[in-house]
Amino acid sequence: MKKKQKQGLLEAIFVDILVTEVYCKYIYKVCIFLFNLMLSSSPWNFFPQIRGRWTRW
Repeated sequence: MKKKQKQGLLEAIFVDILVTEVYCKYIYKVCIFLFNLMLSSSPWNFFPQIRGRWTRW
């Protein structure tokens, strides 16, 4: 029974690492995509609320 428990724990850790790795790759790709969008167009299109704050000062 202890051996099964240990195996289950190892599987859980492995799945956790796998999911975390996939999640990080996904976030990385999304960040690159957003960064490219911001470079190709004016950043003010993405942050109208900041522009509004700056013009009020």
